[in-house]
Amino acid sequence: MLAERVIAPVSAEDEESLHGIRELQRTVRQLAQRLDRPALEIIAVLTRWAPQRISSRAMEHALVCEGLEPAIRIPARSALFARAATDRVPLAVSDPDSSPAIAYHQLAEQLTAVSAR
Repeated sequence: MLAERVIAPVSAEDEESLHGIRELQRTVRQLAQRLDRPALEIIAVLTRWAPQRISSRAMEHALVCEGLEPAIRIPARSALFARAATDRVPLAVSDPDSSPAIAYHQLAEQLTAVSAR
């Protein structure tokens, strides 16, 4: 059984992430053609997002222009992620009320709602 969606994280701080999601789009289209099936939906998740940064706004704009409106924007909070990684504890456990943890929770709720349809 094939998946219906592909979740693609895209770093707002890395232009190569945009190249990666474009490559993913091409691969998904080619696979759909080979299997004679509709192309999978690609869900862009914009990570390390900081609305005050030019790079974040530029990456978000580029995704929208590619037809990949981000499903969610995960705020850039490097210290929280670093601490969670050092402690080997998921961010949702170590800082459940942090903006990144809340954003990931919202993403999970969105995907669950879409899957239930």
